[in-house]
Parts: sequence; structure tokens; C-alpha cells
Amino acid sequence: MPRKRLNLLLTVSLLLVVGFTITTLISFFVSRATLRDKIARSELPLTSDNIFSEIQRDLLRPIFISSMMAQDTFLRDWVLQGEQDPDRLIRYLRETETRYETVTSFFVSERSGI
Repeated sequence: MPRKRLNLLLTVSLLLVVGFTITTLISFFVSRATLRDKIARSELPLTSDNIFSEIQRDLLRPIFISSMMAQDTFLRDWVLQGEQDPDRLIRYLRETETRYETVTSFFVSERSGI
């Protein structure tokens, strides 16, 4: 009788260990699949939107300033008058730097190549 009890105890213990192991593995794989799905559906698009916003924010200001300079009548008149008196343009560029708090501002002329 003690031998049967021992076999029964070992069998039940083995079944419990195998059952818990299988349950744990199934839970792990289901959780991993759910987490991957959630990251792919919600977190990655959010991250790409944030990156796009950062890039757009960094580019928007220089584009605005260059657009403003392209429409500026002083700059257009200076170019149309033959790009005389470069000191006037230098003062204009320094004022642009100050006004828009930029590190640098520049103008490249197709006519003179400067």
C-alpha cells in the first residue's frame, strides 16, 4: 500500500508540475503576442508621429524665414539693381539673424555665385 501511495503522490506531483509549466508557457506566449500587437498597433504609430512632428518643427522655421526673405522687397530690389553695396546685404542678414534668433543667415546669388 505505501508503494501505491508513493506512485500516486509522484503521479499527482508530476501532473501538477507539468500543468503549471504548460499554463505558464501558454500565458507567456499569449502575453508576448498581445504586447507585440499593442506595440505594433498603438506605440509605433505614435512614435512615428512624434518623430514626424519633431522633424516638421525643426524644418518649419527655416522654411518660413527663407520664404520671408524670398518675398522681401529690399532683397529683390538689391538683386535687381545688380547686387551693389554688399554691406547693405550684410546688415540685412545680421538683422535677420537677430530678429529670428538664428545661428546664421545667408544669401546665395545665382548671378554672382556668391
